[in-house]
Amino acid sequence: MTRVERGDGWELRLGKWQDVLADVECDALISDPPYLTANAGGGGMASAKTNRQHSGGGQARNTGCLIRYAPATTQLLSGIASMNSRGFRVVFNDFEGVALIRESMKCAGLTVSEPVTWVKNHGAPFGGFLNVAKRCEWLAIGHHKPGGHERRPGVYKVSYCTGDLMLAGGKPLPLMRAIIRDYSRPDDLVCDPCAGGGTTLLAAVTEGRRAIGAECDPDTFELAVKRLRAGHTRSLFTAHEREPEPETGDLFGGAA
Repeated sequence: MTRVERGDGWELRLGKWQDVLADVECDALISDPPYLTANAGGGGMASAKTNRQHSGGGQARNTGCLIRYAPATTQLLSGIASMNSRGFRVVFNDFEGVALIRESMKCAGLTVSEPVTWVKNHGAPFGGFLNVAKRCEWLAIGHHKPGGHERRPGVYKVSYCTGDLMLAGGKPLPLMRAIIRDYSRPDDLVCDPCAGGGTTLLAAVTEGRRAIGAECDPDTFELAVKRLRAGHTRSLFTAHEREPEPETGDLFGGAA
């Protein structure tokens, strides 16, 4: 029996998304899975996603808010890109992972945009002899029939703040709220198959959407449930709650 926790507008299932979300067709798929090459070979700091089960290999060690993990597999990323969604599919990854996800979306018959960039205010060392700081991450975005001429950001500029770092690798809540607004509509069902600390689900319900997700690591699942039950009320006077400052562009004007 799959363990399922529910709250006001959200549902989180414990287990591998391939198993526990098999019956779900959502309006928007928005996810931040393990990265294809992030910190590969170097251990390094990491994501909120332990990939012991997500990617089927490697070791994950939860040390407070740091989780060491092996990179995602191509099968994982291709599978997420092919999940059922009536609307947009928005998937984070590193430079090489986004290329793979975009190709998988094309093979699934989706219209695919150029990659969208999230620019951070700091970057963790990527590793290797260059020791380059990772200041950008990318989003692969696809849709069956994008339609219309809505203009969506080509770049998101949103900084981390202390409250965002519940789990290392988790995305800032203001960033995910902006993405939810741009790629879903009120009352849509938003799905995150790699829920981690629950930021995407929390952003979705805060923006008036419904949310469903899966998390395979039991400890991370408990943290996400606790966070979702606590909820979020936006303060008009808190600096880190200010709106993101995206650079806008016609996202599908030059679809690849």
